[in-house]
Amino acid sequence: MRLRIHRGSHEIGGNCVELEAQGQSILLDLGLPLDATDVDASLLPQVPGLTDGSNPNLLGIVLSHIHGDHNGLTGLVHDRVPVFMGSQARSILLASQFFVRQSPVPPSIQTYINQTPFNLGPFRITPFLMDHSAFDAYSLLVEADDKRVFYSGDLRAHGRKASLVENLLAHPPLAIDCLLLEGTTLSRTTEGQHSPETERQLEDRILGCIKQTSGLVLAAFSPQNVDRFVTIFKATKRAGRTFIADLYLARLLDALDLQSLPSARDDAFRVYLPRLQKQRIVRQQAFDLSADYRSSRIFPKEIAAHPDQWVMLFRESMMTDIARMPVLHGTTLIYSLWPGYLDRPSNQLRAWCEDNHIGLETCHTSGHADPKTLIRIAQALKPSTVVPIHTEVADLMLTLIPATRLLPDGVWMSL
Repeated sequence: MRLRIHRGSHEIGGNCVELEAQGQSILLDLGLPLDATDVDASLLPQVPGLTDGSNPNLLGIVLSHIHGDHNGLTGLVHDRVPVFMGSQARSILLASQFFVRQSPVPPSIQTYINQTPFNLGPFRITPFLMDHSAFDAYSLLVEADDKRVFYSGDLRAHGRKASLVENLLAHPPLAIDCLLLEGTTLSRTTEGQHSPETERQLEDRILGCIKQTSGLVLAAFSPQNVDRFVTIFKATKRAGRTFIADLYLARLLDALDLQSLPSARDDAFRVYLPRLQKQRIVRQQAFDLSADYRSSRIFPKEIAAHPDQWVMLFRESMMTDIARMPVLHGTTLIYSLWPGYLDRPSNQLRAWCEDNHIGLETCHTSGHADPKTLIRIAQALKPSTVVPIHTEVADLMLTLIPATRLLPDGVWMSL
């Protein structure tokens, strides 16, 4: 077996790794680069058969999770090329299509099951459910020709599923020839200086922000980050308030249909339909999407009447919605996304908060493993070789993990 990184050896995002054995190949992830302005076929790796299905030796694409930088180009592949992902990831992907501008859904989706091996030609693949900010994210063990590659995907050990990582460290797969290890946080020096805040610690901090707010609390986070939703929802209930979702989040929770997650039909849950979502529903005559939530709907008048009762999901596109409600006095915006987004020229949140006298509190913890956790993973799996991926500073891993080997994009490595 041999492997090459098509993209990701020197950048965060756009991950794609090709494995080849006995003349056949699979791809691990097919991500959109973070700096890409559009989903374009020119960004696809030079792998025969991806777009026309003409290569019978290309057996499929196995996704670790459905963040765009890992799956964003899969909608461009031919329907003869199957795309594999977790079943809950598939549910999220399908439920998101109406609400999110993204690559089309892959035409041929198949699902896998945690720690249940499946075969693609000479490859035996075992998914390991991991802790990450994307729901239903996996690491992947790939075996062929008596060689074993462990692809970390994206992971962390301080979220609500941290026990999954600890279990992997306590009972690791053996005889790993190559560990493809993500190194996102290596270039974020502040994240490597101390242990990352856990989701439960973050819940306590968010609770403090809510309690200190006399008016409406706005919460900016990704609806697909289900762990973060749970963190904010729990803090909301502890503060004695009611959570207000938008239609997108309500539909995601229904699609997952898990007893461990709240439902939009719970007493402590209301659904607001933002102006842009309402316009899209009218434009596409998709009235059935909102019909299921009539009993949970909340409207601006009720929000404005008692702003101190609510914690409301918020995104930049809802500025106009909020401005039309007389609720800005005493309002706090809890920003629970990567803080770097706030500093981008296109982001207007800081200025909007200042102009409207809204308190802005950054309450976020990373979706990626800190350097200490990366070292623990390498020590537990004891691979012959560690290859950094999903990092801008791969050479820093050389100083942390002795078995590290740098592998540039496009270069084959035989195992």
